[in-house]
Amino acid sequence: MSTLPLRKPIGRWMLLGVIVLLGAWLLRAHYGFGDHRFHPDEALFATFARHAAVNGDWLFSGPLDKTPLALYAQALSMTLTGVVANPAGVLDLSLRAGEVSARIPALLAGLVFVAVMLRIGRDLGGRSTPGIWIGLLAACSPVLIGFSGSAFTDMLMLALGTAAALACLRRRWLLGGLLLGLAFLCKQQGVLFAPLCLILPYALNRLTLRGCLRSAVGAGLGLVVLLAWEAVRAAPVNVLALAAANNAPDFARISQPGAFFWPLRYLLGLLGGTTAVFILLIPISFAIRLLTGLRDRALGLEALLLAWLMLYVVGHVLAGANTYDRYVLPIMPVLILLSVRAGMWIHGVIAFRLMRQEAELAAVAIAFALIVSAVDASSGRFGYGGETTSFPDAAGIAPVADYLNSQHVAAVVYDHWLNWQLGYYMGEWSDKRRVYYPDPDALVRDAVALDECEDRYFTSPPNASARPWLDALEEAGFTTEAAFRSGGYTVYSLTPPRVGRCAASP
Repeated sequence: MSTLPLRKPIGRWMLLGVIVLLGAWLLRAHYGFGDHRFHPDEALFATFARHAAVNGDWLFSGPLDKTPLALYAQALSMTLTGVVANPAGVLDLSLRAGEVSARIPALLAGLVFVAVMLRIGRDLGGRSTPGIWIGLLAACSPVLIGFSGSAFTDMLMLALGTAAALACLRRRWLLGGLLLGLAFLCKQQGVLFAPLCLILPYALNRLTLRGCLRSAVGAGLGLVVLLAWEAVRAAPVNVLALAAANNAPDFARISQPGAFFWPLRYLLGLLGGTTAVFILLIPISFAIRLLTGLRDRALGLEALLLAWLMLYVVGHVLAGANTYDRYVLPIMPVLILLSVRAGMWIHGVIAFRLMRQEAELAAVAIAFALIVSAVDASSGRFGYGGETTSFPDAAGIAPVADYLNSQHVAAVVYDHWLNWQLGYYMGEWSDKRRVYYPDPDALVRDAVALDECEDRYFTSPPNASARPWLDALEEAGFTTEAAFRSGGYTVYSLTPPRVGRCAASP
């Protein structure tokens, strides 16, 4: 009996793809399941999700400026993997279990992103080699490893947005539109993947008006779902309006030196310092082909991708938008595609000068450099030139929360900086009263009016000046003292002035 032979290119590609995916999971899981505390934004998202999983608040009451799908994923993860009944028979979620549960959706999304990039690379390249290199870069990127092991909403948006582009590339237009709508429901910036859903099909001459209309219908359903959810939720301010208010443009950024190069401090960590040369290959290969007249459809695709990349970066600056490290994520698929395509073209130019063994040795050296930088990233070492805004050392916040929880029932905690982190780390059932104040005058006004004699507390994070606040309180008669310190965080105890009823207290 004869059997059909295994198609070697497909079999080899599948085997290497599985190896890349396994490595991607190990790198992301090592970081995601590591013992590190939340960034303030992560803490806010996890608090919303925990309140749903533990308290049943599935409509997310309170001011929310993010579309909700990623938060629902976190809440479901918490429900399935972390929520238990405490000794009193009440549903609860330990802080550590909540951290892990909140990161699981991004971990899975990070793996999906690598798989999608593998498929896009093979479809565009027509061969297994470009696809594997694209998957390897996606698996080993420090930026992607970090955010795949986080509780930010960006990785779900990235995975769904990139999957939408793949679906459109394969002429599954309605599915592509639906996935684009889901990316939008994870985070508003999901709409920025719409150009990618057009550029990739154009590269293979698959772009049609009918397909675009079908995709638009699918994407529009995402907006319909959001509007219906807002109608049921009936919040005082809807998500999109609050997002616009919380992200007011800062046009002063335009005049800052190097304003239009804001991603570079993060992009140099894209592949790790030793292999950042991949990024430099993009303009070099493009310029050589353009100047020497070596123009083809591949060059046209890269021109469109570069145009979208530049529009994204320049648009952020001109619009005065925030330039956090996580805002580099939407351009990662484009950068990875361009890097590999540039590398493959240059390899083709110089291949005749190399022996096969030399070429293989160079490939192994590059892969090794990628893996080394990835292992560094999975251990929490990110090379962003000191601008690690999304990966702070927040180890001290949990002891601060424990200290505050150990104080007397209904103790007042005045807070200006740590509201989101304390909201999570003081737990779902904390009996303390946390109050946010925008400025010292507002705090003093209410502190003086509160007729209670017990000590109160004021919190300060690392690198923040608490002195103006303490000076204002001392001028009002309060006695202040640094009562607890942990990892740069400080808790000050505030003793009210001994007047009125407090003067007669023992």
